[in-house]
Amino acid sequence: MKSSIDVRKVDLEVGPKSPSQASPADSESSKTGLLPSTQLNALETVDLEDKVKSLVGYDPLRGRKRLEKYEIIRLLATGGMGAVYKAFDHKLRRNVALKVMLPTAASNMRARDRFLQEARAAARISSDHVVEIYEADEIDNIPFIAQKYLHGNTLDRYLTLKGGVPISQAIRIIRETSLGLLAAHKIGLVHRDIKPSNLWLEAPKGRVKILDFGLARYQEEGASLTNLDIAAGTPSFMSPEQVRGDLIDFRSDLFSLGVVLYLLLTGKLPFPKQNSSNALMAVFTQEAIPVAELNPHVAPELAELTHILLSKDPERRPSQTSEVPEAMEWIEANRKHDKKDSTSKRPKVWETLTPPAQSVIEKHNNLNPFSSPKKGSFSFLKRLF
Repeated sequence: MKSSIDVRKVDLEVGPKSPSQASPADSESSKTGLLPSTQLNALETVDLEDKVKSLVGYDPLRGRKRLEKYEIIRLLATGGMGAVYKAFDHKLRRNVALKVMLPTAASNMRARDRFLQEARAAARISSDHVVEIYEADEIDNIPFIAQKYLHGNTLDRYLTLKGGVPISQAIRIIRETSLGLLAAHKIGLVHRDIKPSNLWLEAPKGRVKILDFGLARYQEEGASLTNLDIAAGTPSFMSPEQVRGDLIDFRSDLFSLGVVLYLLLTGKLPFPKQNSSNALMAVFTQEAIPVAELNPHVAPELAELTHILLSKDPERRPSQTSEVPEAMEWIEANRKHDKKDSTSKRPKVWETLTPPAQSVIEKHNNLNPFSSPKKGSFSFLKRLF
């Protein structure tokens, strides 16, 4: 069962800026239609230990102060599967974020394997935009993952605190996230759970780090959705093929990235929901309102790219993950010059794909989500609807 508490919302918050510190990009936020926001480089460390105490619940270590070389400093937060502690590694002399499974979860071998899968998956990725894993092991039958202790905050927490980000920062967030995904996709790994709570903005400059590879799968393993996945995942950010239970590839992550981009540009989810079952059906039955209608200050190419990523047919999304950071860099460069560079050719993504926003109804809108299911694909959906 998914916890209502994100275990990565730890002891850092976004610091405000004084009027004298405001930059041109700050004034840009007034054009987005979102609430005022500060620059991501305004992230600063503050001690939120008192706030953290209000978030934490059951302590799986029961006050234990040491796990071999790791000295437990404090419990940061708890979730349905485990807890996160700030700890100190006495061998390497550094702080770490120590993720520990709850005893009840650790007794489930499938959940235990998934917990360790997160570490195995992330440890294989070489990218500045993926959280660094130091170790994954068990001590006294307690599974744990030691990873880099990050300063900053999750994107969802940042948006909750500040209401939005300037368009320039939205571009950077998506570009850096796509670079992290590119590194994962190069080794055949599909994250399957890209959403704001899994994107960390590292202080002081807001560099993106992708978190939580607990749902990740290698494409050759058959990355289809299971009942456990739907309980752990977030329907609003799932691709149509993921919800259907089809085998998925890197393009599913690109759809989820498109949902994040849409949210950053408009302040809204592309497929409104009242509950999880409605969110799942909305992926099939609803077309996202064009970005330009909700935020006219978004450049046409950026709006088009958003809808390309949100194509219900994966064949109409970018054919390679590398096309996304390439497109974002082109958009970023042209925005800085405040005009199109006539010598700069538009990247491939716009030449080969037609945004679904330009058609009234995409063919996949008419697909019955229950048609031609793979074995066991829709058992969980039938219970929801």
